[in-house]
Amino acid sequence: YQTLTAMPGGTSHGLIFGDGEVLLPGVYDVTGATSISGTLTLDGGGNPNSVFIVRSTGAFTAGPGTTVVSTNGASPNNIFWMSEVALSADDNSTLEGILVSPAGAIVLGDNASLIGRMFTKSGALSLGANSTLTAPSGVSSIDLGVLSSFVMFTSNGAVSDVATSTITGDVGTALGALTIVGTHIGEQYPAGTAAKPNPNTTFGIY
Repeated sequence: YQTLTAMPGGTSHGLIFGDGEVLLPGVYDVTGATSISGTLTLDGGGNPNSVFIVRSTGAFTAGPGTTVVSTNGASPNNIFWMSEVALSADDNSTLEGILVSPAGAIVLGDNASLIGRMFTKSGALSLGANSTLTAPSGVSSIDLGVLSSFVMFTSNGAVSDVATSTITGDVGTALGALTIVGTHIGEQYPAGTAAKPNPNTTFGIY
């Protein structure tokens, strides 16, 4: 979160992304509640290390039926959607990228799909019916540290899904309930679990 916040070169953008828009790599700053509507294409320009960062001061929402497409080298590992509060992907939406919040819940709606990750410092993480959450392959240009294998992590909040959801990637919480009942491929780390690389280090997103 601190790394994304400190990234320079922010370009102002309107509250709404999508509706056929093609976005080039860069840092985009939005003041207020931010949303995606229709189809949004992220064009990496042939650079596999291209980075897209959208920073919003308000809530972030991918509307119902929204589709985010990465092309020309753009990778979900290098796409970041950041909100100072809550983030959500509504029903039937298809999203790519890493959702990040310092103080808000992150929700993946019914029949929604996210190739990416869900990280928050303080808030619950949850998946709806028939939703799919998949950790992207490859490595992010932003160092994720111990969280590089995780698809869901909160420093202070609950993590949950439903019986018809599918998760691929590690999940965990530093302080809160961990309730995974759907299909899950990966490790589960309840509150108090030590990090894999160093048994003397506890989890946290700083």
